[in-house]
Amino acid sequence: MVKAIVPIIVFFALCVGVGLGYYYSNKVSEKETKSGGGVKRGPPEVIVIKLKKESVTIEEEFPGRVAANRVAEIRPQVGGIIIKRLFEEGSDVEAGQQLYQIEASTYQIAFDKANADLQKASTLLKLMEAKSLRYSELIKVDGISKQEFDDIQTSLALSKADLKIAEVALSNAKIILDYTKILAPISGRIGKSFVNEGSLVTPGQSMALAVITQFDQVYVDISQSVADYNRLRDQLSRSNTIKATLFQNDDQIPYEHEGELQFSGILVEKSTGSVSLRVVFPNKEYK
Repeated sequence: MVKAIVPIIVFFALCVGVGLGYYYSNKVSEKETKSGGGVKRGPPEVIVIKLKKESVTIEEEFPGRVAANRVAEIRPQVGGIIIKRLFEEGSDVEAGQQLYQIEASTYQIAFDKANADLQKASTLLKLMEAKSLRYSELIKVDGISKQEFDDIQTSLALSKADLKIAEVALSNAKIILDYTKILAPISGRIGKSFVNEGSLVTPGQSMALAVITQFDQVYVDISQSVADYNRLRDQLSRSNTIKATLFQNDDQIPYEHEGELQFSGILVEKSTGSVSLRVVFPNKEYK
């Protein structure tokens, strides 16, 4: 159960002062009537009440459902056989921590080939650059034809393009090779592993290998009518924030941290005419 606590200002003393003043005025008038009109009247009694401004809180209860702020399903980006699981089920993991190792021999071979192609392209480019430099001197003394000079310049440009292609191929092979190490995308608590060593995985598969849930903040989603939402939004505009207290089930002991009501991403559900609101609670203790 979530209680949204909204601070407002009331002037209850004003009502009390007006009531007491009216009461004493009537009493004085009754005494004068009973004693007769010939009695000399004294000065009227005046009641002075000092008004004081105080803050009070209004509490409203909303049923809600607690949800984690981030959930990540772990899936492979390359296919292969799982050869190692590197985490303990139910433990806390950090973003970037390796969770699984896919058999990487074929991807390593592709990477090594791409690296060799890059070295070959780099060597050919150096040869073309040296040859182009020699031809640039020969063309000045008519040692070669204009056609031969143009051909070497074309070969030089092609060698530069081949080097770029080889660099891209090596970068792509490196990315694919790195994908054999399945890493945690977020920090949080990881649950059960749905695959074991020897399992075949494929990129884009529907079944997640595991699920990581982040609990450093938790969301409490509540549903309210549009009228109640508009009233809360008006109160929020006057008080800047609306604080909330969380009670789990029928437990009367509140959660130790206060939450804050948010109004971002509001959509009205057509079937019920209600609005979904979200309260954010800190949860560094992972409770």
